[in-house]
Amino acid sequence: MHRVGGGLAAPFPLQGHDTAAVRERLVAEATAARELAACSPVPTPEPVGIGNPGHGYPLP
Repeated sequence: MHRVGGGLAAPFPLQGHDTAAVRERLVAEATAARELAACSPVPTPEPVGIGNPGHGYPLP
């Protein structure tokens, strides 16, 4: 996890060469996190987006 500004954190997948498979896993994790946040009695982090591959980092 890496802090992005004062209120966000971003996971950077370190393994995987199949961009589509990595994106699929991240979407599944984000969906599960939103479901948990919706029913959790305590504050739970909620995903705000999934990034795209770019210069210097090949994965979403």
